Amino acid sequence: MGLNEIKSQVRSKQRNIKTKLNTTTLQRELTDGSAEQYRLYHQVITELLQAGDMQAIRPKETNGRTPPLPLQAWLMPSSYTTLWDPLALMRLADRIDISGYQRHPEWQTEEEWKHISRLYKFLQLADTRQIVSVEERCLELFGDEKFFSEGGKQLLSRTGVTLTQLKTRALGEPFAFWLRPGTELATVRGILIVENLGFYHTCRMLMPDDIDMVIYGGGKHIEKSFLFYYDIFPASGHLIQYAGDMDPEGYGIFLRLKARYPEADIRLAKEIYQDLCTYDSEARPCKQEKKEQHLEAFLAELRDEYTCGIVCDLWKRDLRLAQEFLTVESWPRVIGARRRAEDE
Repeated sequence: MGLNEIKSQVRSKQRNIKTKLNTTTLQRELTDGSAEQYRLYHQVITELLQAGDMQAIRPKETNGRTPPLPLQAWLMPSSYTTLWDPLALMRLADRIDISGYQRHPEWQTEEEWKHISRLYKFLQLADTRQIVSVEERCLELFGDEKFFSEGGKQLLSRTGVTLTQLKTRALGEPFAFWLRPGTELATVRGILIVENLGFYHTCRMLMPDDIDMVIYGGGKHIEKSFLFYYDIFPASGHLIQYAGDMDPEGYGIFLRLKARYPEADIRLAKEIYQDLCTYDSEARPCKQEKKEQHLEAFLAELRDEYTCGIVCDLWKRDLRLAQEFLTVESWPRVIGARRRAEDE
């Protein structure tokens, strides 16, 4: 949070009677605990104390931080008066939720009035407008393309206005992908998402038989960039598989991706994990954070006794297998051995 946002959040707790606050509890609620955030928080509380809007209950009892603040203080009743014309505010009520502004006169600033007036004018003509990116709409309405990414979302919360009403949506950041030579987007059937760049190029050069498109996930980046899939394919229905490292982070990426885009029906590329298990004797130490619920969910998706056994063994021994074990040299040999074993 910035200085003004912290100040607004503290002010929002003012009531018609004085309110007892613990400054440490309030700090944890409003800041991320960093030194910079505490500096801003200290400045806000100090200004309120100096202005008489807060009063220390026991001045010598501090929060133990440097510089210190009184541990407990009274937040005095609001002295704000309504700044906006009540009738002008009521005229916006057919499209904007004005109840918050009626309860919190401290929100009634000149800048806020400009913002909600622009929202209202847009909403009156929204049916005639087309969907554009969030950044384009922010620039149009507020003169700042990053308005919603820099604290402006609070305006939507206060007014009850949604991005859908503003005829805008977050567009997917383009990801790198490779099509099987001779394949057009309209004929794509099988899609493979891989976690790492090296393995992406391996897949690009070898192109598994059932895959028409390989997508470079870029680790956790795919969790947001997968939105681009819907820009390429307005109608889904592809067989989409995911392959990542055999480690806690790789399992987490897959599970979050699947949960975030359930309509895409993303599945595990089980044969790739099976091939990667060939290198279990060469597994490397893993210091990643482990979440048991991720392991259980991943095993439920995998449902292959052999591969599940390797996954559990790696997990218990704090080891991992990077998908880069499968290269343009090694992977064909592994695939050949697996197919021969299947034929026997």
